[in-house]
Amino acid sequence: MLSPTHERRLDRLWALSFAGWALAGLIAAPAHALPIAVAVAALHGAAASLFARRHPARRHAARGEIARSVPSFVVALVAGALAPAPGTWAPAVGALFLLGAGLALVSLARLGRSFAVLPALRDVVTGGPYAVVRHPAYLGELLMLAACAFALDLLPGTLLMVAVLASFALRIGAEERILLASERYRGYRARVPYRLLPGVW
Repeated sequence: MLSPTHERRLDRLWALSFAGWALAGLIAAPAHALPIAVAVAALHGAAASLFARRHPARRHAARGEIARSVPSFVVALVAGALAPAPGTWAPAVGALFLLGAGLALVSLARLGRSFAVLPALRDVVTGGPYAVVRHPAYLGELLMLAACAFALDLLPGTLLMVAVLASFALRIGAEERILLASERYRGYRARVPYRLLPGVW
């Protein structure tokens, strides 16, 4: 496990990387895809800010739990690579992507210094969108990936969404297993029973 000092150094490197991706995405964005590019750059910028100032984790997940989170990152990269250029999307698909990006941004801002990418035990956030579902940032990301799937033909889009949902279910399960070590999280889970969609799951 990383020491707090090494974790802070690694976080600064991640912050610089995300800031660079945000800037590069804006520079390279064609005018017809600018709203999508701005949304993605805003998310990268938010991640850069949160990496730069977050607290070290109180406990990191075991390697097996971390491994269960990896497929969601791979599937997200594949979705972005397979999706047609945003400028060719139907207006409703673009609106869905922007809705997801907005929800993810609000959720990340609420997370603040508890922001995490891999499963780890950090301070529990219960306000804002987290008072409605336990993983609103993932819901926002899922809406963005759903937009990428809807931009594809029916069969590849359907297969992509099956992979997205399965991989995110694994990631959420891995994250919640380590969070259950927190008494505050156990109480929060009892008050907010749904992970992503109220009344569904």
